[in-house]
Formats: sequence, structure tokens, C-alpha cells
Amino acid sequence: MRWHADLSDVELRNIYLQADLLLLTLTDSTANNGLLEGMACGLPAIVTDVGGVRDYANEQFADFVRPGDDVEIINLLKKHGADKNRLARRGALARDHVEKHLSWDRVASRFAGILNNLDN
Repeated sequence: MRWHADLSDVELRNIYLQADLLLLTLTDSTANNGLLEGMACGLPAIVTDVGGVRDYANEQFADFVRPGDDVEIINLLKKHGADKNRLARRGALARDHVEKHLSWDRVASRFAGILNNLDN
């Protein structure tokens, strides 16, 4: 295990790009940049099923675990560690999801549509 601190944005992105999987244990979450950044870098995820994480992640590329369920996390890590090809496919689905649904262009277009509807 390695600890990283005081990373620049580029250094953090490079760490994401070197990873096979994002493990994110949360106690609460409305939106989580770490999850979004991992997805944008093509990482499948194991994430605690709290707050709004299902609003922008789905089962095609993320495993959702109950808070405090360490046994399930370990089982999923073993399962995914044994199938790197599956991880790569799920990572590609995460990246595709971000591009189709969460890109700045897509979000800005939706927001503009909301603003335009306010005038009506």
C-alpha cells in the first residue's frame, strides 16, 4: 500500500490511470468527485451504497456495498482481481457512461434547457 498526499491534479489523474479499480468507502455522499474522476478515467468501482452515488453510477461498472460490509468488499476484490478482462470491460463502460451522461457539454446542455424552460 502507498500513501499519496499534496498531489497536483495531473498527479492524481495519473494515479487513477494506473489503477485497475476504484475502492471508495463512504459514510455519506451527495456527490463524490473521487467517484466521478475514477469513472472518467475508466475505472470500475466498488463503492458504499449511500447518498446519491446511484444517481450517477450504475451496476454496469460499479458494485454497491452496504455500509460497513467489509466481507463483501473483500469478496468483490477477490472476484475482480481474478478477472482483469472483466475489470477492463467494466472500466470502459464507466468511461462511456461519463462521456454520454456526465460530460461538461452534456451537463451544460441540460442546464441551458432548464433555464430556457424557466422563460416559458
